[in-house]
Amino acid sequence: MLASLSDGETVGAEPAGGRQDGVEHLAGAAMAALRTATRRPAGIDIVHVYNPVKLTDGWEANRTIIDVVSDDRPFIVDSLLVVLENFGLRVHRVSHPLVAAVRTEGVLVDIAPRIDSVDAATESLVHIEVERISSQVGLDELQDELASAMGDVRRAVDDWKPMRAKALLAADLIFVRPEGVVAGEVNAETTSHEEEVSELLRWMESGAFTFIGYREYDVTALADDVIRVTPRPDTGLGVMRDSEGSVRELVGRPLSMESRAILTKANSRSTVHRGVPLDYIGIREIDDVGNITGERRFIGLFTSELYASRVTDIPLVRLKVAKILAAGSGGPGHQRSTLLHTLQAYPRDELLHAPFKELAPIVRSVAANRDRHRVTLHVRHGLYGRFVSCLVHVPRDRFDTNLRLQIQNLLAEAYDADSVSFSTEISGAALARLHVVLGLDRVSPMPKADRPEPARLEAEVALLIQTWDEVLWQAVSKRDQGEEDARQYAKYVVALPDSYRTRVAPVDAVADLAILAELDADSIDVRFASIAPGGAVRCTILRHGERMSLSSLLPQFHDLGAEVIDERPHLIEIEGEDPRHVYDLGLVFDQEAAVDDAALDRARDGLLATWQGLSDTDTLASLMISAGLDWRQVAVLRAYCRYLVQIDTLLCDRHGSGHTRACFAARRLVRG
Repeated sequence: MLASLSDGETVGAEPAGGRQDGVEHLAGAAMAALRTATRRPAGIDIVHVYNPVKLTDGWEANRTIIDVVSDDRPFIVDSLLVVLENFGLRVHRVSHPLVAAVRTEGVLVDIAPRIDSVDAATESLVHIEVERISSQVGLDELQDELASAMGDVRRAVDDWKPMRAKALLAADLIFVRPEGVVAGEVNAETTSHEEEVSELLRWMESGAFTFIGYREYDVTALADDVIRVTPRPDTGLGVMRDSEGSVRELVGRPLSMESRAILTKANSRSTVHRGVPLDYIGIREIDDVGNITGERRFIGLFTSELYASRVTDIPLVRLKVAKILAAGSGGPGHQRSTLLHTLQAYPRDELLHAPFKELAPIVRSVAANRDRHRVTLHVRHGLYGRFVSCLVHVPRDRFDTNLRLQIQNLLAEAYDADSVSFSTEISGAALARLHVVLGLDRVSPMPKADRPEPARLEAEVALLIQTWDEVLWQAVSKRDQGEEDARQYAKYVVALPDSYRTRVAPVDAVADLAILAELDADSIDVRFASIAPGGAVRCTILRHGERMSLSSLLPQFHDLGAEVIDERPHLIEIEGEDPRHVYDLGLVFDQEAAVDDAALDRARDGLLATWQGLSDTDTLASLMISAGLDWRQVAVLRAYCRYLVQIDTLLCDRHGSGHTRACFAARRLVRG
């Protein structure tokens, strides 16, 4: 037992010889696991989650311990790890020894030296160590979820053969292969959809599908597009065996049939083997006139065979492939080759789930654009409105994790998605592929009027991949400048430092470049951008000539009633010319001040007047913000104050601060 635990997979463990992974730790873990296995009634799984305490358990650890004892069966460790991932727990150690247990009435009396011993039964003993859970409530919740997952594994494995038999029965009900017909031979004209659905079920039964649940349903019509789905008693198998199911009324589901098979993703995730959305295969039962009367529903997971096989070897998929290739056979030979290559690289779930009428135009579009350096987005809504499949192609050299996250967030927000999953393909082709599947909390398809316009989303994705320079030049081109102006812009763009590109949006950079191009030597200009009404403001000072120090700027902004909270200087050096400086300042104005675009325009004029020597500055300058005065009106007030100071009156102090506390009076004074 000790050797088995020490041979287990260790993740993030302390170095060998450390206290956690030393002999004492392993011996304590082995003895505790053995105690858990001491008594186990036949057919019962034991799950024990605890924090070991030396006084009661005989050993201690600063991790939470999980010991599981059960009959040996597939998927145990995978399913337990799915639960731990859902809880967000870091796993430190996983050990999974098989033991030859000899029991008498459930009591462990011996462990045989060989698993194939006559008197012994093979049992799985799983020992997992995770980051410590401090609360008893948390320990109990984890134990309940682990026990539930073990129950699902038991039911799925126990009913594996009956579910396979149901698949073969459903296959025969749909189509009986005539004698002499070779399975796998597909003709786009003569092979029927029913034949391929039947072959798909046989392929699933042969090992391409992990059967997890099964149930049969009766389907009745309540209205033109409303049906009632009622579970048939005692038909549940696997994880659906012990639940009765529920009667559901579904809107937007006509009773007439377009396909004998429903191929989609279920709205629940698997608790067995892999924690991903379950594959849902529904085989429809029909009456003599073609109306749906029932459904045989399989849930599970397609195995790696679906993803490793050629598309021309997968039942039902190969029929869609044959039809797409046949429709394009009139073109040159390379067109067929391109289509086949596109289909082989296409997401397998999409090939399986998408109806031919929806799949064919998307595949042709993807094939036509495979060598073009442009963004494409193809959207397909799932059968029951639970999922939206978004196939995005972007230039490979622009694709990275940051772009992927931006695209996912854009799509998830557009469709108000509850969940997001993705897969990527980056090969030697010009385009990288991102397949995003959005899970929606819906019971019926989204009305077409409510769906985002795919063309608009595609345009937004295209904006995401553009470089800073590309966005800048697009904005420049909209200004309708001549060739000389374009050369001027190009001169500045090349010289812009990385620090500027990182912090300044291209549209703001265009405004800066327009100002810099007009600045004479030793001159200055200023541009304000309000971030929030009455709140923070960005101020950009542009200088042609020697640099300006922040200390020389602070008094002037203080006089405006603003506090400088950050400064980001950028130096633009062009060979053979004087340097240009861009100062990006963050300002916060007094809370009482009504900071709007008009106030910022007055402040700009006042600052320029001061720097050009046309006006002085003092705290009266704040009246440009608070009282709505321009710099000339403030200059008049300043002259009044200086006169009053000269005649030694107390009506005004030396800096005129009394007037800054009486905005209304100030306006009346200068405006009459």
